[in-house]
Amino acid sequence: MKIYRLLILTISAALPAQAQIENHAMYITHDRGQHWERAGAALPANAAVNAWTVHHNKVIVSLASHGMYTSVDKLKSWEPITVGLPKDAKVNTLLSMGELLLAGTFQYGIYTSYNDGDSWQPASKGLGNMTVRSFYNTGSVILAGTNDGVYYSFDKGQSWRSTFHNVQVNDFTALQGILFAATNSGIYQSRDGGLSWTTSGMNNVASSSIAADGDKVVFTLYGGKTYISSDLGTTWLDAHPFFDKYTFRITQKSIRILSAPWRNVLNIYFYQQLTGSDGLPDNVPFTKLLETPYGTLVATGGGC
Repeated sequence: MKIYRLLILTISAALPAQAQIENHAMYITHDRGQHWERAGAALPANAAVNAWTVHHNKVIVSLASHGMYTSVDKLKSWEPITVGLPKDAKVNTLLSMGELLLAGTFQYGIYTSYNDGDSWQPASKGLGNMTVRSFYNTGSVILAGTNDGVYYSFDKGQSWRSTFHNVQVNDFTALQGILFAATNSGIYQSRDGGLSWTTSGMNNVASSSIAADGDKVVFTLYGGKTYISSDLGTTWLDAHPFFDKYTFRITQKSIRILSAPWRNVLNIYFYQQLTGSDGLPDNVPFTKLLETPYGTLVATGGGC
């Protein structure tokens, strides 16, 4: 099974204090990164993005300190969508799945919505840890990565069961039918759709994100160092020597190259070709990527 997805380096801890990030900390490109313009001007100032997704052609955004918003008019305006969520809930991850929208929160568990986020209902039955950092949809199973392992649901989030404990699960990806999980104690893999997990050749490292592209799996440590595997996680190589020709792309069809490691500014090879005078400001830590019907977005990241 070949998985195509936007390669995103997600953030699972708060960014350090920055020197006054611009109010316009979200930018959009309509030509795969050659030119950028400001987006999200109607959102609260200095808003860092915890999570975002596209649901029924609507962009749903969770901000680190300002709640959840949706835009239905090509990002020109935004409306809050927090009915049913705890007042101070921070949403770490979002998943769009047909009519269903799931939100994984910091310390409040999982919430679901069947009306595009207009209202939310708790959906944490069986969930043993209430801080949810990542989701993954295999088609028949929804996986939730928490501060204490992986949980799975066969009934669209109505109930959850545990698969393994004692690790913080920050991100998921899949390649050739094998699931991979990035955790605070190494990379794990599952060959049965997420029901059981084993270590995948890289132990005792704290990984913030993982993604697949072509026949390779790539993960990034919290410090920003990146490793790559071409044999489904059996062996891993330091990816730095490959960065001049391989890293995370804006889209799977893009020839432009973009990487946003945790706690680092936008890291672009052929930097001047992609940014410079093309619209992205210098020294702003863009750490989120999202492909939308209206263009590709980058934003500063939050996290819990």
